[in-house]
Amino acid sequence: PEGRFALSGAGSKVFDFQAVDLLRERLFQVFGADLLQQLVELEEELPLLPDSGSFHDPHSGDRIRLHAFVSKPQVQKSNRQSLYFFVNRRMVRDRILMHALGEAYRRILPDGSFPVALIFIEMPYGEVDVNVHPSKTEVRFRRQSMIHDCLRDVVRKALMEARSQAVFSVQPQGM
Repeated sequence: PEGRFALSGAGSKVFDFQAVDLLRERLFQVFGADLLQQLVELEEELPLLPDSGSFHDPHSGDRIRLHAFVSKPQVQKSNRQSLYFFVNRRMVRDRILMHALGEAYRRILPDGSFPVALIFIEMPYGEVDVNVHPSKTEVRFRRQSMIHDCLRDVVRKALMEARSQAVFSVQPQGM
Protein backbone atom coordinates (compact mmCIF):
# COMPACT_ATOMS: atom_id res chain seq x y z
CA PRO A 1 0.00 0.00 0.00
CA GLU A 2 2.82 2.45 0.68
CA GLY A 3 4.03 2.35 -2.92
CA ARG A 4 2.74 4.28 -5.91
CA PHE A 5 2.02 2.38 -9.12
CA ALA A 6 1.30 3.97 -12.48
CA LEU A 7 0.92 2.45 -15.93
CA SER A 8 0.63 4.33 -19.20
CA GLY A 9 0.15 2.88 -22.63
CA ALA A 10 -0.64 4.19 -26.10
CA GLY A 11 -0.37 7.76 -24.87
CA SER A 12 -2.94 7.42 -22.09
CA LYS A 13 -2.80 6.57 -18.43
CA VAL A 14 -4.14 3.07 -17.72
CA PHE A 15 -3.99 3.53 -13.96
CA ASP A 16 -2.28 5.62 -11.32
CA PHE A 17 -2.54 4.18 -7.81
CA GLN A 18 -1.32 6.62 -5.20
CA ALA A 19 0.27 5.44 -1.95
CA VAL A 20 -2.30 4.67 0.75
CA ASP A 21 -2.22 3.83 4.44
CA LEU A 22 -4.35 0.71 4.48
CA LEU A 23 -4.43 -2.46 2.43
CA ARG A 24 -8.20 -2.05 2.17
CA GLU A 25 -7.66 1.29 0.40
CA ARG A 26 -5.33 -0.36 -2.13
CA LEU A 27 -7.93 -3.04 -2.85
CA PHE A 28 -10.49 -0.30 -3.41
CA GLN A 29 -8.16 1.33 -5.95
CA VAL A 30 -7.51 -1.90 -7.83
CA PHE A 31 -10.83 -3.75 -7.61
CA GLY A 32 -13.41 -1.05 -6.87
CA ALA A 33 -16.12 -0.55 -4.28
CA ASP A 34 -18.50 -3.21 -5.60
CA LEU A 35 -16.10 -6.09 -5.02
CA LEU A 36 -14.78 -4.69 -1.77
CA GLN A 37 -18.32 -4.63 -0.33
CA GLN A 38 -18.65 -8.35 -1.10
CA LEU A 39 -15.52 -9.29 0.84
CA VAL A 40 -15.08 -10.14 4.50
CA GLU A 41 -11.92 -8.66 5.98
CA LEU A 42 -10.12 -10.64 8.63
CA GLU A 43 -6.95 -10.24 10.61
CA GLU A 44 -5.37 -12.79 12.88
CA GLU A 45 -2.05 -12.99 14.63
CA LEU A 46 -0.93 -16.28 16.08
CA PRO A 47 2.19 -17.16 18.04
CA LEU A 48 4.48 -19.49 16.17
CA LEU A 49 4.38 -22.58 18.32
CA PRO A 50 7.56 -24.62 18.68
CA ASP A 51 8.17 -27.91 16.95
CA SER A 52 7.50 -30.80 19.30
CA GLY A 53 10.36 -31.34 21.70
CA SER A 54 12.10 -28.04 21.03
CA PHE A 55 12.47 -25.09 23.37
CA HIS A 56 10.43 -22.00 22.55
CA ASP A 57 10.71 -18.61 24.17
CA PRO A 58 7.13 -17.27 24.36
CA HIS A 59 8.53 -13.72 24.27
CA SER A 60 10.47 -14.25 21.04
CA GLY A 61 7.85 -12.42 18.99
CA ASP A 62 7.74 -15.11 16.31
CA ARG A 63 4.25 -14.85 14.87
CA ILE A 64 2.19 -15.66 11.86
CA ARG A 65 0.15 -12.67 10.75
CA LEU A 66 -2.79 -13.24 8.48
CA HIS A 67 -4.65 -10.38 6.82
CA ALA A 68 -7.21 -11.51 4.29
CA PHE A 69 -10.19 -10.46 2.26
CA VAL A 70 -12.47 -13.37 1.34
CA SER A 71 -15.75 -13.34 -0.50
CA LYS A 72 -19.10 -13.96 1.06
CA PRO A 73 -20.70 -17.23 -0.09
CA GLN A 74 -22.99 -15.53 -2.62
CA VAL A 75 -19.90 -14.44 -4.60
CA GLN A 76 -18.86 -17.39 -6.73
CA LYS A 77 -16.41 -17.72 -9.59
CA SER A 78 -16.15 -20.58 -12.08
CA ASN A 79 -12.34 -20.71 -11.87
CA ARG A 80 -9.43 -19.96 -9.53
CA GLN A 81 -8.41 -16.73 -11.29
CA SER A 82 -9.60 -14.56 -8.38
CA LEU A 83 -7.43 -16.23 -5.73
CA TYR A 84 -4.35 -14.27 -4.70
CA PHE A 85 -1.84 -15.43 -2.11
CA PHE A 86 1.03 -13.36 -0.75
CA VAL A 87 3.68 -14.63 1.64
CA ASN A 88 5.95 -11.99 3.12
CA ARG A 89 4.71 -9.56 0.46
CA ARG A 90 5.56 -11.88 -2.43
CA MET A 91 2.79 -13.22 -4.66
CA VAL A 92 2.93 -17.02 -4.64
CA ARG A 93 1.15 -20.10 -5.90
CA ASP A 94 0.89 -22.80 -3.29
CA ARG A 95 -1.15 -25.98 -3.20
CA ILE A 96 -1.24 -26.00 0.63
CA LEU A 97 -2.81 -22.53 0.76
CA MET A 98 -5.18 -23.38 -2.10
CA HIS A 99 -6.31 -26.55 -0.34
CA ALA A 100 -6.78 -24.77 3.00
CA LEU A 101 -8.98 -22.13 1.37
CA GLY A 102 -10.99 -24.83 -0.37
CA GLU A 103 -11.50 -26.58 2.96
CA ALA A 104 -12.66 -23.31 4.56
CA TYR A 105 -15.38 -23.02 1.90
CA ARG A 106 -16.31 -26.72 1.91
CA ARG A 107 -20.09 -27.11 2.16
CA ILE A 108 -20.42 -23.33 1.75
CA LEU A 109 -19.82 -23.11 -2.01
CA PRO A 110 -21.10 -25.64 -4.55
CA ASP A 111 -18.57 -27.98 -6.17
CA GLY A 112 -16.85 -26.30 -9.09
CA SER A 113 -17.31 -22.80 -7.63
CA PHE A 114 -14.51 -20.73 -6.16
CA PRO A 115 -14.37 -17.67 -3.91
CA VAL A 116 -12.58 -14.41 -4.42
CA ALA A 117 -9.72 -14.25 -1.94
CA LEU A 118 -6.73 -12.06 -1.26
CA ILE A 119 -4.60 -13.70 1.43
CA PHE A 120 -1.61 -11.92 2.96
CA ILE A 121 0.60 -13.97 5.29
CA GLU A 122 3.59 -12.58 7.15
CA MET A 123 5.91 -14.98 8.98
CA PRO A 124 9.55 -15.31 9.97
CA TYR A 125 11.67 -15.88 6.87
CA GLY A 126 13.09 -19.10 8.28
CA GLU A 127 9.60 -20.63 8.19
CA VAL A 128 9.26 -20.46 4.41
CA ASP A 129 11.57 -21.53 1.59
CA VAL A 130 11.21 -19.27 -1.45
CA ASN A 131 13.90 -21.06 -3.45
CA VAL A 132 11.65 -23.89 -4.60
CA HIS A 133 11.15 -22.56 -8.12
CA PRO A 134 13.32 -20.27 -10.30
CA SER A 135 10.53 -17.69 -10.65
CA LYS A 136 10.14 -17.58 -6.83
CA THR A 137 6.37 -17.98 -7.16
CA GLU A 138 6.27 -21.35 -5.41
CA VAL A 139 7.16 -21.75 -1.76
CA ARG A 140 7.55 -24.52 0.77
CA PHE A 141 6.47 -24.02 4.36
CA ARG A 142 8.50 -25.56 7.13
CA ARG A 143 5.29 -26.37 9.02
CA GLN A 144 2.82 -27.01 6.22
CA SER A 145 0.04 -28.55 8.29
CA MET A 146 0.11 -25.70 10.81
CA ILE A 147 -0.16 -23.07 8.05
CA HIS A 148 -2.91 -25.07 6.33
CA ASP A 149 -4.99 -25.47 9.49
CA CYS A 150 -4.48 -21.85 10.55
CA LEU A 151 -5.71 -20.48 7.22
CA ARG A 152 -8.62 -22.92 7.02
CA ASP A 153 -9.82 -22.24 10.56
CA VAL A 154 -9.45 -18.45 10.49
CA VAL A 155 -11.28 -18.10 7.15
CA ARG A 156 -14.04 -20.52 8.20
CA LYS A 157 -14.54 -18.65 11.49
CA ALA A 158 -14.74 -15.28 9.70
CA LEU A 159 -17.29 -16.64 7.21
CA MET A 160 -19.44 -18.04 10.01
CA GLU A 161 -19.33 -14.74 11.91
CA ALA A 162 -20.16 -12.72 8.80
CA ARG A 163 -23.06 -14.81 7.57
CA SER A 164 -26.35 -13.04 7.59
CA GLN A 165 -28.55 -13.89 10.49
CA ALA A 166 -32.24 -14.51 9.91
CA VAL A 167 -34.44 -11.92 11.58
CA PHE A 168 -37.66 -13.13 13.10
CA SER A 169 -40.43 -10.87 14.24
CA VAL A 170 -42.09 -12.02 17.41
CA GLN A 171 -45.67 -10.84 17.61
CA PRO A 172 -47.81 -11.70 20.61
CA GLN A 173 -50.82 -13.69 19.50
CA GLY A 174 -54.24 -13.27 20.99
CA MET A 175 -55.56 -16.10 23.06
